[in-house]
Amino acid sequence: MANLYLVKLSPALFSHRYLNKLPIKSQALIKGYKSKQAKIQKIGSSLLIAHVLRKYKISESLLRIDKNGKPYVIGNEIHFNVSHSYNVLVCVTSNSVIGVDVEMTNPRLKMIKSMFLSTNEQKEYLHSSDSQLTQIWACKEAIVKMTGVGLSKRLHTINNKNIACTHIIKYGNAWIAIASKNKIIKPKIQVIKLNGLLN
Repeated sequence: MANLYLVKLSPALFSHRYLNKLPIKSQALIKGYKSKQAKIQKIGSSLLIAHVLRKYKISESLLRIDKNGKPYVIGNEIHFNVSHSYNVLVCVTSNSVIGVDVEMTNPRLKMIKSMFLSTNEQKEYLHSSDSQLTQIWACKEAIVKMTGVGLSKRLHTINNKNIACTHIIKYGNAWIAIASKNKIIKPKIQVIKLNGLLN
């Protein structure tokens, strides 16, 4: 079983109401970010992870980051993954290893196809729409996030035919791709309002 949580990010996350909910170490890290958008995304993702852990009655002290930067919970059967794109933040949870990516439909992907499509895929998807290319990109990112190798694995080396995304979900102008080692039922999006992150 999988759950998909979604938050629409906003500059309101800069308020002390949200920042004060983060550990001092996280607050200091966020202050070092140069991009306002990166700060908002980090605040939001930290609060969403904490919210999800509370939902499963898991202490944040059990949260760890592996050598590739993938978060996990020690001694627990819950797996999760987080992704953000512009003002959309998602977190997926499951009882099996899982990865998620969210991407806004992007017309610039046509110019960088060689970065994420193999030579054969470039021929196959020669006339693909921006939406199709965005879905392929999101699927491949979800797969590398599921495996835990992150972007150290070049996306063009991943063949979507061999490892398929479990689900692709459209939300507004965003595509959410979920990859799981085990078959899962398509999760319903649970939208969480900003003030819901505090509960």
